Amino acid sequence: MLNHHLAAVRLAGIALLCAASERADAQVYTNFNLYRAAIGGAPEYLHTFDDLAPNTTLTTQYAGVSFGGTARTWDAISEGGGGTAVSPRNVLFNFGTAPMRFTFNEPTRMVAVYNPSIFDVVRLTIRRADNTVIQTIDMPTGTVTFAGYIATENIAAVEAVGLAGQSNGTIFLDNLEFGSGCARIALNPAGTGTCPGGSGSLVAVVAGLSPRTLRWQYEALPVGSGDWHDLFDGPIPGSDAAAANTDQPSLAISNAQLTQQRFRLKVSNHCAAQVSNPATLRVCVADFNCDGSVDDADFLVFVTAYNLLACEDPAMPPGCAPDLNRDGVVDDADFVLFVAAYNDLLCP
Repeated sequence: MLNHHLAAVRLAGIALLCAASERADAQVYTNFNLYRAAIGGAPEYLHTFDDLAPNTTLTTQYAGVSFGGTARTWDAISEGGGGTAVSPRNVLFNFGTAPMRFTFNEPTRMVAVYNPSIFDVVRLTIRRADNTVIQTIDMPTGTVTFAGYIATENIAAVEAVGLAGQSNGTIFLDNLEFGSGCARIALNPAGTGTCPGGSGSLVAVVAGLSPRTLRWQYEALPVGSGDWHDLFDGPIPGSDAAAANTDQPSLAISNAQLTQQRFRLKVSNHCAAQVSNPATLRVCVADFNCDGSVDDADFLVFVTAYNLLACEDPAMPPGCAPDLNRDGVVDDADFVLFVAAYNDLLCP
C-alpha cells in the first residue's frame, strides 16, 4: 500500500475570469484564478482522469495528449489517500521513480496541473520538440499546490518527477489542462427579444491569449443574406437602432425597430480568428408598452393611433410604433398585422 496522504480539499465555485488586458508573456502561475485570467478563460482541454477505473495505465486515452505508459490513475479516496483530491476521484500516479511524461499532440502554449500530495515536491520540466528545456517549475508540499505555465513558443512535452531529497519517489498530479491559446468562441450568443424602441443585449464568451481583438458584426437585410459587416458604436446601418460595446463580449442595442436582425462576434489573436454563430434580435412590434405580451393595453394604444392615422400627428405615440408596416400611416394594413400579434399574445 502506498504510504501517501492527499490533502483534503474541495475547490468550488471558482470563477472563470475574462482575459487580462495585455498579452501574458512566458510566466509561471501559482494561483488558479490568475492563470485562468491570463489565458482568457477555459483551456481547450481539461482532463480529470475520473472517467477511468483506478490503476489504468495511460497511453492515448485522452484527446490532445499522449502519456506513453508513464503514468496510471489512482483512486485518491478509496485506496488509502486519506482525503479527496482536486477532482472527485482519480489522480495521476507514476511508476516508482520514473518520470511522468505528457506529450502534446497539437500546438500547445499553456499547461497547468495540481500537486495534491502534501509530502512530495514535484518538479515539472517543460520541453521543446528537440527535448531541450523551456522551463522548470518546482511544486512545493504542505498543501495542494497549483502550477500553470504560459509559453511564448510551442510546448512539446512536460515531464514530472519527485525532487531528490524532498520526495520518496512516487508522486501524484491532478487535473491536467492545456491548449494552444488561440482565440475562440467559448460560448455562442443567444438570441433575445425586445419591444419597439426597446433595448437588448447579446452576450458571447471568448477565450484565448491576449491581446485579443473583438468586433461585433451585423448582417445586412434580408435576414439570411450572409452579407456581414463590422459594427461600430453608434447607429446600426439600415436601422434606427444604435449599438454600443461593439468591441466587447456583450453587445448593447438600443432603440430597436426592425422586426429581426442577426449579429455575430468575431474574435482574433496571434494565431486564430473565429466568428460566433449568428444571434437574432427580435422586436415584438405590437408590444407597445414593453411588457412582453400583446394584450388589451397594447390594443388601446393601437386604437388611439388608428384614429389619428398620420404618423406626423403630434398626438401619435413616440416613433409611430403602431405603424407596423412603416408606411407613414396607421391604417387597416397595420390592423391586420396587429390582430395577428394580438392573437399570439406572447412575444416570441
